[in-house]
Amino acid sequence: MTFPDRHATPLAHAPGEVVLSACKSLWILGWAALWLVGAPWATTASAVAVWAVSTAICLCLGHSVGLHRGVIHRAFRMHRTTERVLVWLAVQCGMDGPISMVSMHETRDGWQNRPEAPAYYAYRHGVVTDFVWYVLMTHRPQPGQWRATIPPEVAADPFYRWLERWWRWQTLPVAIGLFAIGGISWVVWGVAGRITTAVIGHWLVNFYAHTHGGLAFTLPAGEEGRNNALFGFVSMGEGWHNNHHAFPRSARIGIAPGQLDPGWWTIQLLAWVGLVWDVRLPDADNLRDGAQPAVPR
Repeated sequence: MTFPDRHATPLAHAPGEVVLSACKSLWILGWAALWLVGAPWATTASAVAVWAVSTAICLCLGHSVGLHRGVIHRAFRMHRTTERVLVWLAVQCGMDGPISMVSMHETRDGWQNRPEAPAYYAYRHGVVTDFVWYVLMTHRPQPGQWRATIPPEVAADPFYRWLERWWRWQTLPVAIGLFAIGGISWVVWGVAGRITTAVIGHWLVNFYAHTHGGLAFTLPAGEEGRNNALFGFVSMGEGWHNNHHAFPRSARIGIAPGQLDPGWWTIQLLAWVGLVWDVRLPDADNLRDGAQPAVPR
């Protein structure tokens, strides 16, 4: 079965629209260098376990469940305290502050739902260009160019505004705690390794979940997403991205048999203990307008 390789038509970008971000570059390259240099002498079974567990918690419970499905798409309801704890965990991924992450997501989705988009958001470029653009550079909208509106419950929230300003410093108490318990090896793996894996892993899944994989649904959008079996499970279910584009407000993303979705399992657990409720499912009420079952060619 084959599907047409459809992507948004790139709009020509003006000089200065995609620019190098010194802060982003130094942040991620610095942590990556510390991990690569330190790993050969700081690798212990306990340090690797701390990396694996902390990365899974921050990406799954924090970013995928709390920020993406919870705050951005409101796929379920939760107490304010629960929401803030989950978003704090998402910040531990080291990608950005909560308001900036919401803004980036809303801007990217807003453009990708159109037939034409700035080249930064259209996937007609290769993996190397995408890595440099997303990990080391930033998109600077030109005057008059559309940009997303951040929901007021996020933009005006005092805690999120504080976290937006001090998100990088949230790493410090975690690093101190890990050092006190397991020494420098836990810091190398539990902080440097976790941040490097989260940032680069998030970018990698996002790229391949838009460029490689199958379609379960076709949509009236420039970017329809793809269901990527390789990244479906390891991305906490986010790799079943065509499903997500079709049911953006669904808490469950892996919807077909065999589409493993750890994020959905986590939400079920949170609902069972009463921390979340009114969980949305991939049903007709949450299907995006114009979505149709894909017909292979």
